[in-house]
Amino acid sequence: MRKLLVCLVPWMAVTAAWAQGLTPVTVAYTFSESSVSGALRFNDECWLPLSSASAIGWRVRSTNDLADLDAEGRMIKAPTRVIENKKYFSLSEAARQVGAITGWREDGTYQVLGQIRSIDFIGSSVRVDSTLSFRANFSRLDSPNRLVIDLAGVATPATSSFRFPTGVRFGQFKPNTMRIVIDDPVVALPKTTRPGALRHMEVSLAPFKFSENVITEPSFNTGGSPQSHGLDEGDFQSSPTKIIPPALEIVPVDITSAAVREVSSRSEALNLAISAPIRPQPTVSYENATTILLRLTAKLANSVNLGGLKGKFVESVDAKKLPNDELQIRIATKRPVTFELGASGRVIALKLQQPRFSGTGLSGKTVVVDAGHGGPDSGATSGSTKEKDLTLAVAKLLSAELTEQGASVIMTRNTDVRIPLKDRSEIANKNGAAMFVSVHINSSPGTNRSSGTMSFYHMKNPDGMLLARCIQDEMIKVTGLPNLGHVSDSRIYSTGFAVLRYSEVPAVLLELAFINHSRDRAAMTQAAWQQKVAEAVTRGIKAYLGDDKETQKP
Repeated sequence: MRKLLVCLVPWMAVTAAWAQGLTPVTVAYTFSESSVSGALRFNDECWLPLSSASAIGWRVRSTNDLADLDAEGRMIKAPTRVIENKKYFSLSEAARQVGAITGWREDGTYQVLGQIRSIDFIGSSVRVDSTLSFRANFSRLDSPNRLVIDLAGVATPATSSFRFPTGVRFGQFKPNTMRIVIDDPVVALPKTTRPGALRHMEVSLAPFKFSENVITEPSFNTGGSPQSHGLDEGDFQSSPTKIIPPALEIVPVDITSAAVREVSSRSEALNLAISAPIRPQPTVSYENATTILLRLTAKLANSVNLGGLKGKFVESVDAKKLPNDELQIRIATKRPVTFELGASGRVIALKLQQPRFSGTGLSGKTVVVDAGHGGPDSGATSGSTKEKDLTLAVAKLLSAELTEQGASVIMTRNTDVRIPLKDRSEIANKNGAAMFVSVHINSSPGTNRSSGTMSFYHMKNPDGMLLARCIQDEMIKVTGLPNLGHVSDSRIYSTGFAVLRYSEVPAVLLELAFINHSRDRAAMTQAAWQQKVAEAVTRGIKAYLGDDKETQKP
């Protein structure tokens, strides 16, 4: 399965001068109580021996000039150097790619922390989402009575802000621990006081409920100190320790040249030459299925004019200066394409590629439609309404719609039976399918708390990402529910969903609505709504394939 490769190679071969600037250091990784020795510091960058990757829970798949690393289930690439006959990889670069917060502690230790992406206090529940795994520990403080949640292994980004109820405070308690303090004597300790390492946590404090009076305050970064609405002196059992983040210098640059060139019959690249390397590295995302946004953090010395750039896939390119020294390059494409971003020194290359199995339309393609759950596995339920029944109903309609549009369809189940997860994906692998579509219904911890439609793809797989985006764009036009976006399954599990992980073809898992939300449930149980969703998913599949022909129904 192809991965989204972000190849960042700003380093050259080791020189004597470079080697003289190395300093032995240790690495503190997320919640681990012990440090990893053997690392080297050069300026603000940290280099770790490949043989020590397992000490932080990472695996090395292969290596040459770039190391292929499995970092908590996400495949990344990092530059390597050979120093005194031992191969090292840039832990700093790898950490940037997985969204970590890094910095040098006052004792010279290189700290790698997960970055808190969201903290939500809804009803009785606390929900935390991080870029790296963390551990949660629960305790109490007296005089006055307070519940303490310590999240070991994470920090909050300096530029983010979070919304939280009155009576709740949080801040960086230790170099590797964020503390949440809840003021209320009736809050009891959750039953599980030490869950395993995870990137997403949701814990209920029922019967306690958070205040609906919400405050928005800047979050505290690793160098932060208690402020208004932050931790006060009584919330610390010891003084917080600061981490000194590396300085980030944004230098003026020019885009000296830009061109779209053909790479192969199925791909082309937008190449930008810049006057100086820029950090942090560029980011890329979909605005919609036929619009890609490339963002660079740089002080532009001169104005940028990219008009006139066109190609086999590229319709137009325009640049826009945004606040905070950011440049947004908007690439409109003639059809949905996947992307791969590469940046090396003074060259940025965005490769655009026709997705797998596309080019000849839906007719003749084999699509595997998977109705989630089944048999003794009912999936999510709400009263007498069961996920397994709803997924089968929609899957049958989707199968009929795809068949009518010219596809060959294989259903993993068309009756109420249980199919093992891996077997579902194998049906697609063994039958030469063009794609695998798994239909599911969502659920949340409490009634009427979450609503909406979302689509999952596996990890950073570019074909899956594009397929999910195409389908999501069509579904939200007809569901009448909030758009929760297209999301990597690594957000839920570090290794992703099994049915997507085992699939060797472009694969998506669709969460159509929430079964325990009254509005969602009222919609999804209607035959007309199910038919509209089936038609929308079919349109999304055809958009991915580049098939804009609409087959007329009799």
